[in-house]
Amino acid sequence: MILNEDKFYNMIGLAAKAGKIVCGSEKVYSVIKAGKAKLLIMAADASAGTLKRYSDKCATYGAKTIR
Repeated sequence: MILNEDKFYNMIGLAAKAGKIVCGSEKVYSVIKAGKAKLLIMAADASAGTLKRYSDKCATYGAKTIR
């Protein structure tokens, strides 16, 4: 499924209004470990170590990662 940028941001907004977005590194890490995460959106300026830590954890628990 290919989304244009506006539709992507609209979907993020709906998820935020529904309370389905988690922010903060330790909260996010615990949600991934609990197997409840579906998608992790990483900041473009995230460090290589942070990217590896979260990408590996997402791969283990079946969540997708985009950057």
